Amino acid sequence: MDVDVNQGTIDGARALGRLHPFGNYSNVASLFLLSDHCRIIAGSRPAFSSFAPNSLPPPRPRPLPDPERCTAICSMDDQAVKVSPADPPDLQPKVHGGRDFKNFVMDDFFRDLATKVAPSVVIVEDIATGSFWSGCVIHKTKRDTFILTQERIHRPKLLVHFSDYSTKPAEFLGSHSGFAVIATGEPHESCRSINLSDPINDTDVLTLVPKSRSSFEDVKGFITKASCCSTSGDGPVDSVVPATRDYFIASCCHPWTIVMVTTPVFNKNGEANGFVISDCRNAKMYGMTHKVCIRPFVVKRILKSMMEEENWKHQLSVLSDRARSTREKEARRTRKRLRQQARDIKIAARQRKKARSA
Repeated sequence: MDVDVNQGTIDGARALGRLHPFGNYSNVASLFLLSDHCRIIAGSRPAFSSFAPNSLPPPRPRPLPDPERCTAICSMDDQAVKVSPADPPDLQPKVHGGRDFKNFVMDDFFRDLATKVAPSVVIVEDIATGSFWSGCVIHKTKRDTFILTQERIHRPKLLVHFSDYSTKPAEFLGSHSGFAVIATGEPHESCRSINLSDPINDTDVLTLVPKSRSSFEDVKGFITKASCCSTSGDGPVDSVVPATRDYFIASCCHPWTIVMVTTPVFNKNGEANGFVISDCRNAKMYGMTHKVCIRPFVVKRILKSMMEEENWKHQLSVLSDRARSTREKEARRTRKRLRQQARDIKIAARQRKKARSA
């Protein structure tokens, strides 16, 4: 069901570390801690199967990717499990490529995580700069909805959901490893699966996000004209990343084409199955356009390792309490200021009345 960034690709990223802006695989791995976490929780409803007892197998050794095809580094795996939007989160095991996944059981922690975190990919707008970035819901509480997005967003004002284009104000809470955590300050009821109304083929690849007309069509990173698939000689059809009819990202793989980090990767049914976490779009500097996507079992392994070192839910709770305390202090200051203004108005009125009577 998911984007096939297989173990060979990960090994390839390690071997070709010089090709991406993070310099080496260890840095990419540190980015995985949050970005992989971001992807596995933020996909559409079928992505929950990544947490289900019947999920993908552990990684297996793969050959290194062909450098000539690194523009499509997220090429698909014939072993990938594919599900439709109608499948429930606890979908039954499937057999693909002669392999049965029913024996791959994940622990209670990930099943619990799957049921408590809303599947939602969002766009975060910084009104101060007019820039837009993709993000995702990583945790929900009774008070807050936490969003993972770019660290450079320090004044988020708006969250826009692909599913219904609803908006919410947000506030910056903290950052780590190139990513930021922001919160809406209240539960976000619109967080739900990302399912487009109609099946999608690869000719829609560059007009997918968003599919309907909106203000995002002119935002850098959202390419509305399918230049890769055009007949004007801009590029061959197979230059679309990845070169397959089943999976693609909502952007172009040509050098100098901007892809937002954490850009969702969709399958032909419009389900978000993965995220781009690294995009080396400078062909002159890195030798080729090199995109690194993530796959659920990689996320699961690294997230589990991270959980052994740090309780991220506790950290989010601390951030939430801190943010709530700040909001309460600000509310108290506002009430105090309003009371003082009311007293000043009354005093001024009495003084005017006394002056008139005199």
